[in-house]
Amino acid sequence: MSDCVSLEEAKARLTYIGKTAGDVARELGVSNAIVRGVLDGRFKGTRGDAHTAERFEGNDPNVWLATMSPSTAGVSTMLIEIAAAVGLGEVKGSPQQLARLITTRVKGKKGLLIVDEAQELNDKALNELRGIHDRTGLGIVIMGNEVTVGQMAGKKSGLAQISSRVSMRHVQAEPLPSDIDALLDAWGIMAPDQRSFLGKVGATPGALREVTHTIKVANMAAFGLGKQLTLTHLRDAARHRNVRIGNL
Repeated sequence: MSDCVSLEEAKARLTYIGKTAGDVARELGVSNAIVRGVLDGRFKGTRGDAHTAERFEGNDPNVWLATMSPSTAGVSTMLIEIAAAVGLGEVKGSPQQLARLITTRVKGKKGLLIVDEAQELNDKALNELRGIHDRTGLGIVIMGNEVTVGQMAGKKSGLAQISSRVSMRHVQAEPLPSDIDALLDAWGIMAPDQRSFLGKVGATPGALREVTHTIKVANMAAFGLGKQLTLTHLRDAARHRNVRIGNL
């Protein structure tokens, strides 16, 4: 058995999650250095990349994180989201007006814009990011899943210009064992049988997010019974979330 820490304590311990997040953090720094280029990060599932981006933003007033969604797929809606991220609040206007406001806001600040969930953006929206980069010298990080790979690496002439501006690419299909170890360390899970099982969970679709949800559900069940966390609690939690995972 092991004593699992609270969610708040686990979050406090997670300065960065494992080697992957450390690599991402270093690459974010490179994108925000003299080159001021575009970083294309492609991630399948979750490996702590968004968490790292949030921490990076929190440590520098000139780093802005804009997270995309289906509702921000187009140029105007993407620009509204970016405007809010860079501190312009809820602004309205034409795409040209919004782009001008953003350009004025970030120009000369030697900043970095991190665009997460970029697979939600259409080609025109991605190309608008190129325009912002060209007009301001702003470093831009485009983070997304395998869909982004097709968009950025394709032969479409509409994206050829932004693809040519990518100064660094980071492609990773799954978390490293050290990423999972760092997450389990943060949760205070040290029992070998529990770590082995959760390592298998981390290798499934959903990766670190699936591990975190499994721990949270199992921890609540153990707490409700007045017991310490056990492998049985973890297996039951995984089975309730996904029968196939629970049978690992």
